[in-house]
Amino acid sequence: MVGLWGLLGCSDDDKPAPQDATIEGGAGDAGDGGLDGPGLYPNKPNGNPLVPEIAAMPYPSDFYLVDDSSTVTGRRVAFPEGSLPKKLPPKAVNGADGFSRITPILAFLPGGVDPTTLPSATDHGESIAKTSSVALLDADTGERVPVLAEVDAAAASDNLRSLILRPLRSLAPNHGYVVVLTHKLKTLDGKNHAPNAAMKALLDGTPTGVEAIEKQRKSFELVTAAMSKAGIDKGDVVLAWSFHTRSEAQATAPLLAMQDIAMKAPLSAYTITSDTVDSNKNRQIVATFKGPNFVDPTTQKIVMANGKPKQLGEVEIEFSLTIPESVDGPRPVVLYGHGFLGSWREGTRGSWNKLCRDNQFSSIGTFFGFNETMTTMLLQTLTSEIGEIGRINAAVLQTFVNYTMLSRLLREKLTTEIEKDVSGTKVKPLDASNVSYLGISNGGTFGFIVAATLPELERATMVVGGGGLIHFMQRSVVWNGYQPLFELLLPDPRELQLTLAVIQTALDPIDAMNYVPRLTEDRFPGRKPMNAALHIAINDSQVDNLVSEWVLRSAKVPVVTPSPKDIWGVDTITAPSPGGAPAGTKSAAFIYDEHKAPNPPGNVPPKDDNRAHNTIRDLAVYQQQVATFIETGTFVQICSGACDPD
Repeated sequence: MVGLWGLLGCSDDDKPAPQDATIEGGAGDAGDGGLDGPGLYPNKPNGNPLVPEIAAMPYPSDFYLVDDSSTVTGRRVAFPEGSLPKKLPPKAVNGADGFSRITPILAFLPGGVDPTTLPSATDHGESIAKTSSVALLDADTGERVPVLAEVDAAAASDNLRSLILRPLRSLAPNHGYVVVLTHKLKTLDGKNHAPNAAMKALLDGTPTGVEAIEKQRKSFELVTAAMSKAGIDKGDVVLAWSFHTRSEAQATAPLLAMQDIAMKAPLSAYTITSDTVDSNKNRQIVATFKGPNFVDPTTQKIVMANGKPKQLGEVEIEFSLTIPESVDGPRPVVLYGHGFLGSWREGTRGSWNKLCRDNQFSSIGTFFGFNETMTTMLLQTLTSEIGEIGRINAAVLQTFVNYTMLSRLLREKLTTEIEKDVSGTKVKPLDASNVSYLGISNGGTFGFIVAATLPELERATMVVGGGGLIHFMQRSVVWNGYQPLFELLLPDPRELQLTLAVIQTALDPIDAMNYVPRLTEDRFPGRKPMNAALHIAINDSQVDNLVSEWVLRSAKVPVVTPSPKDIWGVDTITAPSPGGAPAGTKSAAFIYDEHKAPNPPGNVPPKDDNRAHNTIRDLAVYQQQVATFIETGTFVQICSGACDPD
């Protein structure tokens, strides 16, 4: 890693100078580092004078949307050159027809924010109370939307900490929202915040002659209307603005179209490259076949033609099929999704293979999501070529297509052609009538998208996954390996937060939060009904519980009780053995508490991996609950009480 920093030309000279609480001397690359405009209304070049210290804050904002009749929403993100940090070219996000439905919401207030004046990070109901110091409002109704409000705990200086609001569920697509910060927020020395001159001009209607302020008059009508409906007085406002989310179609339609093409594509023959028996007496078949390719080999991006993805020949898909010795007839077979930067090899061993051996399940998988073939691309793109983030999306989207083709190959060929000798009799070990999906970690996170979009899938298990890719990055122990590099590239922590927030919109096509509202309810057209089981480890140090709980709220997944944790805004159900959850239950979440060390509060990673992410998969009750669902599709609480060591 040190060698890589040197190649990138990073040094201590890139670190920001100490800051005071005034707008003069604002550090960072956003804009050209200086302020322009009339003295009363300072601003960065191409910035928003509501937060003159950092161009493009507050974020996201209608300030950077333009009218565009060619988009679904009639709007388009249009950051001018120089408005974003220099490491983040506007092309990374320009063209989106709105902002992410799970966007981080950012502001900066000189003097800092006393975190004790924010709504509770553990009692989320405080964020929608009328007494809250911050509010995210539905622009149409004035309804308060629950958020996690926090200051940037990762910033080295109090004077450089952004205020971050994180929606606790997917926002509605193609919809307006209003953000309001009130005088109940205090500075670090206990003083009241006050609106700056630009904000005052919008609040009281004072003409300014400054284009960057006057252009916001129309959108500010939306702000004042929503505040009125919510009962927020203009005199209480420190900072307020509006933004609009992108359409569901722009984020999801490309993958849905690719999946539909894959379902109609000719199914190629497969070639077995290896057929062996391992030390656990599993038959291990490795093979290849071909499927539709959508990634341009030159640009490494998806090519769109007439608004739809264009197939560019075929791609070779390598997969493994694991058949335990215990399988003695047609038995369930599971499409397996491996972990972060892993491979299909993970499906051939470990606790997953033990579960398969014990329950006579076969397992099949290929490279999926963020897999080992993408390691270099991920690091290079996210650090030095962020404008090319479309190639990350393309690589991941192609793996979803590959899984659709693998599902078809399994059902249409392997279940009838693969045989096994059982006591001298040839049997077909793969049951075409019981095919489901199970993914862990990376396979759980991207598994939500598989479950929502793979046309013929009807049952899926997602283990220790989450949604909101950028949100859990800084909270994951994995971030310890990336944080020093990002901080060298973006030494002003406000610009780091801004960069991450913009990247969230860029990654929307591969983020589960755009798909999980249709996980089991209101399914995408052409998709079969879905039953989904989720498994969450309390204090998971790799995928923070925060982002797993977002999925529960957004997909309306109830938690099975008894549970070791009550989750705000999530319903509960009982699923007593042997019958399980009530008939008609489409989804359920199982929560496990191994009393692992808790994660630190805020957007900082744990120092060490507490292994909760991994060890729940070794628990006998977990294995039994998963096996029951794979076998029968029923949700059954095996634990005699809450699933913990007691």
